[in-house]
Amino acid sequence: MIPRIFSCVLILVLVSAPEFGQSSANATTQPGTAAVAAATVPAMPKNPKDLMLVAMQLNGLGSISTHPWHVKANFQTFDPDGKPKDKGVFEEWWVGPEKYKISYSSSGFNQVMYHEGGKSLVTGDTGWAPLPQDMVEEYLVHPLPVESEIAKGSYTESNRKIGDVKLKCVQPKHSSPLPAADYCLASDIPAIRIESFNGGFYVLFNKIFSFGRHYVAEQITAQNSELSIVKLNVVSLEFPTEISDDVFAPMGKVSPAPLARVKPSVIAGKRLGGEDPHYPAMAKQQRVQGMVMLDAKITKDGTIGDLSVVSGPRELRQSAFDAVKTWKYKPYLLNGEPVDVRTEINVIYKLGG
Repeated sequence: MIPRIFSCVLILVLVSAPEFGQSSANATTQPGTAAVAAATVPAMPKNPKDLMLVAMQLNGLGSISTHPWHVKANFQTFDPDGKPKDKGVFEEWWVGPEKYKISYSSSGFNQVMYHEGGKSLVTGDTGWAPLPQDMVEEYLVHPLPVESEIAKGSYTESNRKIGDVKLKCVQPKHSSPLPAADYCLASDIPAIRIESFNGGFYVLFNKIFSFGRHYVAEQITAQNSELSIVKLNVVSLEFPTEISDDVFAPMGKVSPAPLARVKPSVIAGKRLGGEDPHYPAMAKQQRVQGMVMLDAKITKDGTIGDLSVVSGPRELRQSAFDAVKTWKYKPYLLNGEPVDVRTEINVIYKLGG
């Protein structure tokens, strides 16, 4: 067999999802409360691009722009072996795109970010949130690609079934600017249920409910093959009458917030060189395949700074780590100046015929 190693951004493919629960076709206004009238459920567009655009507009808290909101969720992160690592609470208060507050509180990472008027400050830990914690905000608030990315793509659609759950899945064609991802929605409402990625990474969205006619998952799980990375559970979600300005007044010593993480698809195109991963002989003999997910800091001179393994088969981790730490990138520029950035790097090992 010829081994193939792909060192790249996420390339998505549908995988079988264990413990995948059925959502209610009648979404609810709060977790576990009364059903929404059928008249509030929009029609499912027949064109797959239109379906993606509707799903983007209706899924996650980031698509809500008409009311201030506040969400609180418990989360549990896991180490590369899938064992519980850190437990904490995530909260976000949102008034508008130029005024919001994000809080992570756990034994391993504590930070509050205050964003107002284009300026972001943090209290507590001054660096980037670890990748599993960052996934909490990403998949709860922004579970789907932005409208401009979807509009540029072309898509195919298929009906699928996992257990008793019927799904309508949309996948970008190879010519699309998006990664080759499967976005699987409920069969009767445009609510995201699974995002799945080549190499075995996938995200499950369970216990879907309606919040201001937008779909939110009460439970979200990110996994790499059978290994959990992070699980979250929404414990409260509300439209406050108003959010006091006191909420956005920093408490304690403030520091400039780190830059937002750079998407893997963006940073991959800036790689200049470095060693390619080798496929460990023992892993090939045992037919071990899969994706090693790494959390990386790329310094302003384009070298790898901090690097850690988030998830992946044990037999493949060291190979991926040793190769990636040698990689060199074109510096990331902000206002024309090179800056340090944080990103996710994925190395996919696959045995070919």
